[in-house]
Amino acid sequence: MGDIGCLFADANKKSGSFSLSAKDKQAFLHRLSEVIATENLSPLSNETLERVAKISAGTGVVGPKKKEERKRSDYESPRTGLYNLGNKIDEKLGVAEHMRIPKVMWKPMHIKAMRILNTQEPLVAHMSGGPGEILMVWDMLCGQRSEKVYTDALDVHRNAISSGLNSLQPMDHFSEKEKDARLARVAGACAMLVGVGHHSAVEVSESALKYVGQDIRSVLDDPAAQDAAHLLGAGAATDLITELFETQTENESFTMPS
Repeated sequence: MGDIGCLFADANKKSGSFSLSAKDKQAFLHRLSEVIATENLSPLSNETLERVAKISAGTGVVGPKKKEERKRSDYESPRTGLYNLGNKIDEKLGVAEHMRIPKVMWKPMHIKAMRILNTQEPLVAHMSGGPGEILMVWDMLCGQRSEKVYTDALDVHRNAISSGLNSLQPMDHFSEKEKDARLARVAGACAMLVGVGHHSAVEVSESALKYVGQDIRSVLDDPAAQDAAHLLGAGAATDLITELFETQTENESFTMPS
């Protein structure tokens, strides 16, 4: 889902995470959207992508200084394991060249020393809009209409505040079943990004919180320059994301054999 979300987000870019031209990406996504529509689902429109990018998935939103504070290393090392079992295994299995999984590259990031020194939380690749890209696809596949994907909790809560319902918490606007579903989805999205080493807890925290209706931009001293690490970077992010993971992990009880 992250790859699909990223592909949608990169559709109109000449560069990006996929080695396809903008024309090829758009052609592929057009066909994918047709298939999605045949399943009675609401494909992600350009308006939806722009809305999600403005809220969270845009780099400049969750990390206003990201481009200034981070640069890619020239060093690249092929990453094997979860996503790529390697050419030798493919050869042993008799997998044809054109059917093999493309190699996945791990691109280390350099982050300004001052940010590292002033942040207790670990930083891996700076702030991430990745949860937004994953969750908009997940919402779509769960049957959410295009205008509601990812931002529904924020939109509903803001409308409630405008109507004078200030006493409600963001998730109070949803049924218990929907609350559970939303928490499970956001936990899954963050677990993937943190688990494979793409990002750390603090880097996914803003996008995660927005999905459940909480916008940290409103409490930052300087939202035009600051990010989640300025607010949650002393350890709160790890506590928050760890609690999310633990509460959304099924613990199976079992009896020890005698």
